[in-house]
Amino acid sequence: SLCGAAITEESRRFFVDRVNGGAIPPLASHFTPDAIIPLGVEAAFAAAFSERFGTATEEAVKSFVEQIRIQCALALEKKDCFVNSPVAREMGTRYPFVQGAMSWITDVPEFARRIAEAGGLPTIALGMMDAQTLDERLGTLPEIMGPHPYAVNIVSLAENPHRETQLAWIKKHRPRFVVIAGGDLAPLKGLLECGIEVIYIAPDEALLRLALDAGVRLVIIEGYEAGGHVGRHSTLTLAQRVLELKRLHPSLLHTCRLILAGGIFNRETAFIAAMLGADAIQMGTAYLASREIVETGALTALYQRMILQATPGATVVTGQATGLRVRSLRTLRTDAVLSLEREFAAGREDEHTFRTSIEEMTAGSLFAAARGLDRPGGAPLDEQACLQRGQFMSGACAGLIGEPLSLGSFHHLLAKGALSLQQPFAGEIEKPSITPRSGAGSVRQRIIPARSNGARIAITGMSLLNALGDSPQGVWDASLAMESGITLVPPSRWDHSLFYDARPQVPDKTYCKVGAFLDFPISRKDLGIPPHDFRTMTQATKITMWLADKAIRESGLLDADIPRERIGVLISQNSGEAAGTLNNMIPRAYIHDIVASIQRAIHLTPDQQSAIERELRVGRMAPDDTTLLGRLNCAAAGFICNRYGFMGPSYAVSAACATSLVALYSAIHMIENGVIDAAIVGGGEETL
Repeated sequence: SLCGAAITEESRRFFVDRVNGGAIPPLASHFTPDAIIPLGVEAAFAAAFSERFGTATEEAVKSFVEQIRIQCALALEKKDCFVNSPVAREMGTRYPFVQGAMSWITDVPEFARRIAEAGGLPTIALGMMDAQTLDERLGTLPEIMGPHPYAVNIVSLAENPHRETQLAWIKKHRPRFVVIAGGDLAPLKGLLECGIEVIYIAPDEALLRLALDAGVRLVIIEGYEAGGHVGRHSTLTLAQRVLELKRLHPSLLHTCRLILAGGIFNRETAFIAAMLGADAIQMGTAYLASREIVETGALTALYQRMILQATPGATVVTGQATGLRVRSLRTLRTDAVLSLEREFAAGREDEHTFRTSIEEMTAGSLFAAARGLDRPGGAPLDEQACLQRGQFMSGACAGLIGEPLSLGSFHHLLAKGALSLQQPFAGEIEKPSITPRSGAGSVRQRIIPARSNGARIAITGMSLLNALGDSPQGVWDASLAMESGITLVPPSRWDHSLFYDARPQVPDKTYCKVGAFLDFPISRKDLGIPPHDFRTMTQATKITMWLADKAIRESGLLDADIPRERIGVLISQNSGEAAGTLNNMIPRAYIHDIVASIQRAIHLTPDQQSAIERELRVGRMAPDDTTLLGRLNCAAAGFICNRYGFMGPSYAVSAACATSLVALYSAIHMIENGVIDAAIVGGGEETL
């Protein structure tokens, strides 16, 4: 949003390329302030995960898998948790479903009555109503609602000029529930003293704690996917934070009822909310798709049609620059708002001008969309004017709701609709076909059919990387052009004057001044492997994996019906354990021997010894229990098997300049003898 222009596919790709180009994997970084370090939202739960499941890999995985089994068993119990819900009984409703308040939409008593009759808890949005409007629009609310419980929503922020008037109206009419939207908890005590149950919307953990400390028993945890005003965190992130808080401080949430909101619109998402610890759920956008909301005049047919016809991902969040984030359908009006925000973010607008422009652009936009009028009590707008002027607030689930439902059917589906619980496989894995070996009943072996039938063996995919090019075609074209790829040793590699001597056989010197040098950076993303493996891996193994990926994908092997246990990986490797280790690790591993040798030639003070040790460590890898695997000749084949799931014979061969030929020879023999059906053959060398 800092580019100051429309965000295009080209600008998105440019931004991603810049980030990727400067990003440092977490395990390879020093976490300096100027470093770009990619971290997912899971990083927020890393400490909790290790504290709960352990820091040793095997221990953590086993504990985590066991917790998965527990949750899968719990899923069967949670499946029908919204039927005969204790929270619904406490609220006086049939179901624990709360309709989220929306200004200029859910302020129609008749619509609230229909929600209540269908078993949910309706919420009347007071918005910015003054005393006269409250009496005109909601004066008959208690009579219309009758015995059904309902809630009213008040914006408890300084931006609401009628807050005190609305609080006085609430205390006079005493609805069963009041929903407080906004961070100010000042009205809480007075409402509780009137016997009114308070429901507080907490968009983050800090506000949740404040609400609980103030005596709130019903809390709405609203995620970023919700429509209208949204917080910073996704529903899933918020729910996980609350679960962790509940685990660490069970007494804090002992009497609290959690209502999850954001992205809930059908049976599956309601069930997920229950599994995340929700006692009840709140929905807003889903109610915009109900038949009754149009029938009662709470919403225009155009607004509902916009929701139903939206495509997935059709919502945007405006207000990032002002701190008042609002999620809406993408329209001409929201595009104009986003454009203003980009101008402000780029420094082209002063704050006063920007806020004035935003207020002028958004004033009455929601009312125009919801009611189809130019102002309260004003003239009707045609659809084109509504589309141009209106702001159609909506949650991220717009585009996933295909058709309108009656409220009764909708609530029934949420609580009792069909739900397929696909449990992870937990039984015994079928053993391969085996038979006793003749003459030795206790010894068993797999039956491997003989495949030596004289059939020709085809090479279905190739890859190549050297100083002439990075593909077979590129190398071939360069060869036809009489290129060799051989150059003088470039200074960027090393200072060759330290090693060159025109006289052959001079110790520690070479009479050669040229070589074929490969400059081809390979990223962790290219290889699809974890950071800790990439950090310790030799360049030979990285090249081997890159080449293997190209050949495998060209061959179509991953889409073939060849069983993975019938695919072998034979890797040609000579320098994996040596060349890349000489400079990276050996000097650091033998620091004390090196310093001792210098000390025998020149007396060093303790400070000088420490300085030399520091210099020897800089830029070199410390040997530890993670560095061995990435520097073994045989590791490349294993990494390839792990990435693609191959389970046939996997090893490295070494025969000097004939290594690749020997690997190919071995693979052909195994195919001809029926051991495997296909093989990945090849390798790479270090690039010094």
